This record gives sequence, C-alpha cells and structure tokens, in this order.
Amino acid sequence: MRLGGVKTGKTVKEAAAIAPALNAAEEMFAEATSARSRNRRQRWAFILLTLMIAIGGAFAARMFVAERHLVFAAAQKGSSSDLVARNLQEIVSRSRGVRIVVRNFDTPTAAAQQFSQRRADIAIIRSDTKTPPRARAVAQLEHSILLIAVPKVGAPKSIGALKGRKLAIIGTDARDLALMRNVLSRFDIPETTPIEQRKPEEWATLFEPGGPGAVFFMARKSGLAADRFWIGKSQKLNFKLIDLDGAKGIADRLHGVENESIEAGEILPSPQVPEEETDSIAVDDLLIARLGLPDSVGRALVTAIFENKEQLGIPGRYGMNIQPPNTEKEASILAHPAAAAYFEDQTKTLVERYSDILFLVLWIGSLVGSGFLWLYSQVTRVTPIEAGQLSSTFECLATRAGEATDEAEVAAIEIEVNRLLTRTLAGLREGSVSYDGFEAFRMTFDLARSAIAERKRILSGDAA
Repeated sequence: MRLGGVKTGKTVKEAAAIAPALNAAEEMFAEATSARSRNRRQRWAFILLTLMIAIGGAFAARMFVAERHLVFAAAQKGSSSDLVARNLQEIVSRSRGVRIVVRNFDTPTAAAQQFSQRRADIAIIRSDTKTPPRARAVAQLEHSILLIAVPKVGAPKSIGALKGRKLAIIGTDARDLALMRNVLSRFDIPETTPIEQRKPEEWATLFEPGGPGAVFFMARKSGLAADRFWIGKSQKLNFKLIDLDGAKGIADRLHGVENESIEAGEILPSPQVPEEETDSIAVDDLLIARLGLPDSVGRALVTAIFENKEQLGIPGRYGMNIQPPNTEKEASILAHPAAAAYFEDQTKTLVERYSDILFLVLWIGSLVGSGFLWLYSQVTRVTPIEAGQLSSTFECLATRAGEATDEAEVAAIEIEVNRLLTRTLAGLREGSVSYDGFEAFRMTFDLARSAIAERKRILSGDAA
C-alpha cells in the first residue's frame, strides 16, 4: 500500500490503522475545494442577478411607475388652445414614453385654474394674467398686439379724447376686456364706460358715421396678414391705427406686458396699414408645464414641441411663430428647466442625464443585494471545513508515530503531517478552511511533530 506516495514495509493491517484518518482528511479537503468553487459561483450569480434585477426594475419603474401621462387643460373644443393641445397630443403619441390627455373647459381662465389647482400638468396662459404656482414656461406660442383703430373722419387726437365716446372691442375674451379697461383707466376713462363687443367680420362697418369713437383689437401676430376683414368691399380704408400714448410706461407698470412697435405696412402693404409706425403694447400666450416633471418627460415634451413647430400651430390663426421662452431671471414666467437646458445647450454628463435611473438602480440594487446576501450567508452558502476538524487526523498520526518500528515509517508519517499542514494553511488563505478550532489544530499538530521527533530519537538510539 502507498501512504502519501511513500511505500512502507508494513502489513496491510498496520497500514490500515492510519488510512481511515487520512482518507477522512482527504475527503474534507475535497469537499472544501468543491465548496469554495460553489460559493464563488453563487457569489457571481447573486451579483449578476442583483445587477439585472436592479437595472431591469429601474427601467420598468421609470416606464410604468414614473409619471408619464400629462393632462393638458385647454379651453372649449375648437378653440385655439384646444387645437394646439390636440396637435401636441398627436405629436407626442409618435414618440416613446409620454402621453397627453386633453381636458376641455369653458374658458381659458377656467383651464388655467385647473392648472393652479394641480389638476393639470400643461396649460396655455397669457403673460398678463396671474401666474399659477409652480408654472414654468415651455414655449411662447403666440404674440398678440393691441390695435387701436379710429375712423379716418373725425379721428380723436389721443386716447384721452375718447372720454365720453362710444367704444368697441373685437372678440369676447374676458382677458382682452380686462386689459383694455386697465389701459383706459390710466387716461381717466371711467370703468363704467360702455364697451360693445363686436365680431371681426364687422370691422369695416364699425368706422362708418355714427360708429364707435375707437375700436380695440388684441390681434394675434399669426393672423395679422391672413385676416381679410381689414377693408370692406369698397376697398376704401375708412380707419387708421393710432398710437397708445405712453405705451412704454404702461408696459413697464403692467405684469407680463411689453412695449411693441408696428412697422408701416406691416399688416397690409396696400393700402398701407398702419400708415406709419405705431406704438402699442403686446402680450404673449405661453405654454406652461408643471415644475417637478421628471427630467426625461420634460426633455421629451420640449423636444416634441420644437422639432415639430410647423405641425403644432394653426395656419393663419394661431401659433405659427413658436419661440423659446424667456430664460432670463426677470421673465414674467420663469422658463422650465427642461426648456432652458434645451435652448442654452447645457451639456449634461451621463450621470446627470440618467440620474433618475441611477437612483432607482442603486435603491433597488441595495434592497435586492441585501436579500441575496442574507440568502447566501444563511441558506445557500456551503460552509468551509473547520481547522479543528483536522485535529483527530493529527492525533491519529501522533499515535501511529509513537508506534512506528522503523525510520521509513516515521518519515512517511512526517510527510503526511507536513502535507496536511500545507493544505490547511492554503485553505485558510483561500477561505476553504475556517479558523474555527484552530487552537485544537495547532495543539494536535505540535503533538504529532513531537511524537515524530521523539520516535526518531528512540529509533536512532536503538540503531546505534
């Protein structure tokens, strides 16, 4: 029989006395090596599973849990804001991730109130109205200019001269009437002054004898050149546009109002309307979105708007010159962060661009990783052998060394002791052997070495 690769001259009975202990040790080392390999595979499997679940869960949460259905509060069906909302709804439906639900209300003011009450995420408001909380401008949809027209015959010399005369306004928008009365109050024209509300197609007849002393019209820039009601069938220009006295001062005092100059012939080139440069005021229609939208949703919304501007507006009527919002800090409505980043070309790092996904990955990964760590440490992990388990083998080798009858047998036992020591130390470094019971291991190892040394001394004395 071979013992550690060294032949002995003992009988099978004598060699069998040590074989069970050595075989048991070999089996323990084989199991420890297998356990180490299995544990390593388990660790990598749990790490990969954690990453896969964390990344997949983050994208799933972003897609299905994160807010992506935006409510657009618009005025009544068929209005300009409703048509823009429907166009935007169709545009974003072709992209991934964002969906718009359009809800209609009786007036633009009612739609804005829904936004203020946090029942909508998108709306269109006018710059001269009260800004809803948490509203941020995404785009300037329309620019409206206040036109003041008077009959050519008997035209008043100034706005103040309109006191006591009949006045009219084109349109039924309550915001136009409120702005007009605010302007007239600065010329001491009483708020009780009657103001007739007329339709655009009546324009040419309003300046005939007996008509209003002045007609006010908040004209949208998208429709200035398209409107065909400026002159009657007679093709005679029976009105002229006049300046708003002190327009710049009025604009400075009113929220969301700016001074505007209309070039001669800007509305009609022939006959020329206005006849000369005219000074007035203007307001903007702004598309607003709620502050706090996820970055990805805000970016998708802004991109959809400005990459499809031509499809968003209504030709000859509304939104045909969509512009970026004012990104300055003194703007009447601050720009939405997504719009500011889009137009100022702010370069975002990968971490900034996908910060929401990274946060979800880390959060989900920590939860899943903790669960897998507990599972590995408490259930699936194959525990290494304890150093103390080898103490019985060294005891057996120490006993056998004390009974050895020749130096060859002692040498074979010493080889086994050293080999077990080497493998144990390697296992401790690799983790396949634990330090549990190491003190017992050390004591029995010393016992075996002492027995070998003592037996060597005795056998060498007998030989002498």
